[in-house]
Amino acid sequence: MRNLRTFMRDELDVDVSDRRLVRAARLLRLSAVSHGRTVVDPIDCLLLQHIVWRLPEQRAVVRQWLWDNLTPGGDGSAADVLQFRFLLNGLRQSIEMAVRSTEGDVTGRGGARSTDAAAITALREEVSRLSSLIQRRLDSLVRHAELLKRAPNHCWLDSNEAKSAQQMLLPKAQRSIDVIKQTLLDARALELALLNDPSSPADDVRVSTIESLWEAEQ
Repeated sequence: MRNLRTFMRDELDVDVSDRRLVRAARLLRLSAVSHGRTVVDPIDCLLLQHIVWRLPEQRAVVRQWLWDNLTPGGDGSAADVLQFRFLLNGLRQSIEMAVRSTEGDVTGRGGARSTDAAAITALREEVSRLSSLIQRRLDSLVRHAELLKRAPNHCWLDSNEAKSAQQMLLPKAQRSIDVIKQTLLDARALELALLNDPSSPADDVRVSTIESLWEAEQ
């Protein structure tokens, strides 16, 4: 709601008061509870199109802003996953150099210095943390898509409004899901390449495996 408030002030010269924001927050929570949910989801925020405008003609502008901004993480474009990709690509580069310096040894048992093995372990943990972040983003998008599929049954939305939102937002959510899924697969593959178990590459092919992951991304 903070971003919407800023938009209203900067683009429509409408000052949304603190009192109105409190009322809006209560309405959103009531909407969530009415559908058996304990948290407010983006679909509930569609109700804001009825609350924050000053002039009737501003309602369509607010609705469009909501359609443009309610998809968790964006609209599935390259910019949407730029941060995840930037971090993942940087980790791949660091890992490739680290593993090359140890000739594929990630534990120190094959002759790698303990400091190099520790650095690889730290990089693997970073990949694991990033994978967890990407997984949470994917989970939120899947939840969002499922709620959009049920939008026409929303108790508080006009059926025509709900169907219009569904037609606009569900394809965006699906695009985001597809892109985030691929990013998560890449992160998991990189994480697997650094493990020392039977499902991971042998030391002598570990560097080439990581290189192939990098090449597949281009």
